[in-house]
Amino acid sequence: MRFKTCLKINLNKLKENYRKLRELANSNKVLFVIKSNAYGHGIVPIVRFAVTELGIDSFGSASLGEAIILRTSLPDLQFDLYVFSDLEFENEYHNRHLINKRIIPVISTIRNLKLILESDLCKYIPLCLKFDTGMNRLGIKYAEIEELITLLKAHNKSSLFHVMSHFASSSSKITEDSGNGPYKQYQQFKEIKKILIQNGFTIERSSMANSGAIEQKFALEEETHIRPGLLLYGLSSLNKELRSSSNSNWSGENISSLETHVIDFYKIKKGDPIGYGGPLSPRDGTLVYLAYGYGDGLLNFYNKLKVEHCGFVGEIIGRISMDLMALLFPTEAHNHFNAGDTVLIWDHTPNKILSIADEHRVIPYEILCGISDRVPRVYTLS
Repeated sequence: MRFKTCLKINLNKLKENYRKLRELANSNKVLFVIKSNAYGHGIVPIVRFAVTELGIDSFGSASLGEAIILRTSLPDLQFDLYVFSDLEFENEYHNRHLINKRIIPVISTIRNLKLILESDLCKYIPLCLKFDTGMNRLGIKYAEIEELITLLKAHNKSSLFHVMSHFASSSSKITEDSGNGPYKQYQQFKEIKKILIQNGFTIERSSMANSGAIEQKFALEEETHIRPGLLLYGLSSLNKELRSSSNSNWSGENISSLETHVIDFYKIKKGDPIGYGGPLSPRDGTLVYLAYGYGDGLLNFYNKLKVEHCGFVGEIIGRISMDLMALLFPTEAHNHFNAGDTVLIWDHTPNKILSIADEHRVIPYEILCGISDRVPRVYTLS
């Protein structure tokens, strides 16, 4: 466990992001996506705050394990809890957790639906069906609808708790002529709902809009719920070009800042070897070692990272080590450093972490989810 290196999470910024989300989608209920430890922010504190302070009553986790942690850690709070994947309906032990801990499984295959309907233990679980409308990942296929309807009627099921699908490319501009993009996916989703209703099924809840769709105000009007993930943590999920255009309707703030500290620093000359393998310094400068390495989540892939301190910009030089990294700052920065100084890798402005993602051709999800458990999460209200 680190001591001075930490991910600081401002819960009031989450509150403000939620207020802005309600301005974008004021008629939809929120199913808050908290997969992968709430995108690296800490699943239990985030959900506790979201329930008690924001009034959110539905959450989506990726695995049964995450859901069990939440139910065990927050037994006094009332909220709906979905599990999107990683379910084993053949496993009675897993199924008992679904029942005893009031967990709603997202059913994405005909095979799994059969297992639930034929199980004496699970047959009364609320039916949440996910359809594949073009993402080609998880979901019941459009061609399987007739089989689905026959199966549900054979088991006297006429009520569907939640029907959902997922966009494959909502980070790009959504238009009617975008090929097999979100617009076409959404038309198929509406057709699926229409077929189900025509065959006598009632649909209590429906959702399709993820962060990218919400940000573009798409797939909101006809659905009861939206499923924001990255958006509520303060970051746009749109691609770089779209973020900088008028198509973005989001002005949230990053709820986290990542800070570490200076271990050591000294002046070096051009040609001096540095660290593992002894790469040579390309110029004179101030070499600064920070307490953050690949053991904390900063893989060597992030070798273009730049860090600002006291108005000076340093860039990673040499290999990132397990426990630290070296940055080369200008020589004149030397007098502005002290051992133990706090240094921000990113702050609450979304642009910093988004620029890191853009520079390394990744998405911000990967950066946040990659922060290791030895980096403490510190929660504040300011």
